[in-house]
Amino acid sequence: MKTLPSLIVAAIVAGTALVATPVFAVPGGSTGILTCSSGINQRFIGQAKRDLAVELQLSTKPGSTIDDWNGCFKVQYTDDTGHTVVELYDPDSLSLVNVLN
Repeated sequence: MKTLPSLIVAAIVAGTALVATPVFAVPGGSTGILTCSSGINQRFIGQAKRDLAVELQLSTKPGSTIDDWNGCFKVQYTDDTGHTVVELYDPDSLSLVNVLN
């Protein structure tokens, strides 16, 4: 009888993990985990990040960073009102894919 409560707790924990997993809408109407499918050569990633930083004028925004996240560029900075902005960009086109705030 001790195993039944253990199974119930395990089921609740597993269900909670599924609910806590972020899911984003992706173009085309399907849902799933957001990824950017990049055909960009690894040698050009640094240049693409520099181009994006110039395009977004990140040098004028405090706390700005560009990181790799699921094949996307995750741009994070503090806006003029003091809020943290997190945006995802496609590394090939440098177009905005999603906003996470």
